[in-house]
Amino acid sequence: MRGLRDRWPQIRAAVLCLVVIGNLLQAIPFPRKTVEDDKRAEWRKGDVELWHSWLAPTGIVGSRAEFQEQVVDAYLALREAGNWVQAPVRPFFSTIRTTQQWGLFAVVTEKPERLVVDVEVDGEWRRISARLRTEYPWENERFKYRRVRGTWDTIHKDRPAPLYEAFCRWTARRAFADYPDAARVRVRREQFVASAPWEKLDDTVTPSNERILDRGKASLWALR
Repeated sequence: MRGLRDRWPQIRAAVLCLVVIGNLLQAIPFPRKTVEDDKRAEWRKGDVELWHSWLAPTGIVGSRAEFQEQVVDAYLALREAGNWVQAPVRPFFSTIRTTQQWGLFAVVTEKPERLVVDVEVDGEWRRISARLRTEYPWENERFKYRRVRGTWDTIHKDRPAPLYEAFCRWTARRAFADYPDAARVRVRREQFVASAPWEKLDDTVTPSNERILDRGKASLWALR
């Protein structure tokens, strides 16, 4: 027992080193997703075109198609390297569900989404709220708050967040209170294309999860 107490500082130091090294390995932002063969030509197309436009004048890269293949191959090679490096520690972090990497927000989506709210007055829709659009500021401070945003924002394109229906009713109630002439309220998410200043503006908008509520459908289920 005395021997264990004498060795405890060394044992504790070894355990701490393992924990720190494991966290460092897990936190390295290696790519996780693979690229299917039929998607290689379109994978991160906008980014690859931008990189190619920078490198092409130097003569160190070939054609656009060749460069696309090289980038995908490098990405997949880095993914395989990450799988090998993180293999000893990944099961542990996956089990305890602490898998955040340093790569948080390292890649900006080319097709972000925003929440929009419209009211129908005298048969015409009028926009009152749109995230990141200063000309439509209604309830923006509430909608962007992290705990409220979790009720409408989701990474799933085919289904809304679990509390989305309640959020829509809550939003409609507030809109009817602030706009008494409104007959209906429309809540939806819109996916749009983010363009760099030097790129041609793409005004394509794809709506999803649209809900249209009249005054009779705006009450919360618990109050019905």
